[in-house]
Amino acid sequence: DFAYVVLGDVLFSRRDMVGAERMLRKAIAINPKFPPAHMILANVLMYKDPKAKFVEQGQLIPAEPMKEAVKEAEEAHRLFNEVAKKKVSVMKGVKYMSISHLIFGGARYADDAAMAESNYILGKAYTRWVGMDEEGKLSDTERDGLLARARPHLQEALRLAQSSGDKVRQVLVLLTSADNYFLKGESDKAIKDGEAALKLAESLPNVELTESRFEAHTILFQAYASTQDFPKAAAHLRKGLELYGNRLSADERARLNDMLRDFEDRSKANRKK
Repeated sequence: DFAYVVLGDVLFSRRDMVGAERMLRKAIAINPKFPPAHMILANVLMYKDPKAKFVEQGQLIPAEPMKEAVKEAEEAHRLFNEVAKKKVSVMKGVKYMSISHLIFGGARYADDAAMAESNYILGKAYTRWVGMDEEGKLSDTERDGLLARARPHLQEALRLAQSSGDKVRQVLVLLTSADNYFLKGESDKAIKDGEAALKLAESLPNVELTESRFEAHTILFQAYASTQDFPKAAAHLRKGLELYGNRLSADERARLNDMLRDFEDRSKANRKK
């Protein structure tokens, strides 16, 4: 199970989502109570096409990857809480080492890091399900419920990341928190967390956070646009394109450049008024 999880995580980092999902499902088949397998699978499923389908008895059935991602994230969180309460003797002279040290191998991660990740993934799953619901399958009550359920997990993830000094995890949690607030219609709070995430990411020049910085600019563009602050919205969209534009498809880059010109025109119009 451990080997399959490690391989699945490596494949995920290389954007081989199909291979990653296959390896993680093998790990769970071997050991259904292995928390990292469920946690990483949840993360993989969040990037799966929400319209994906599978064949069952000759029929195409909706895969519902976001619904499954939430289920896997909830199971991972439950299992992490369960194993964190159990203490085991690992070797002679080492007493009461938490089993979560063993889960990640070599005591490289402490309990707080595992729980921070678990809370973050669960909060992200709830939030992303709402954000990916482009067809409007979720009711307003379901949307509000998912976003509300995410909030305490994001707060706990941020608290644990701050207490352990994990600045990268803080960036990721703040970005998800900003997205959560934006989806709730609380743009001011989204801007606060988005700006905090961007500031922290830019203070870590030796860490590869290009995608996170682009995500921050994207969220801030949307949040400022919703408050009619067109100059700031345009500034963040421009910076996002400068940072990440060459990684986007030609069509997407053209679409965002058209949007940027529109917001720059709105900014000029406002200044004339």
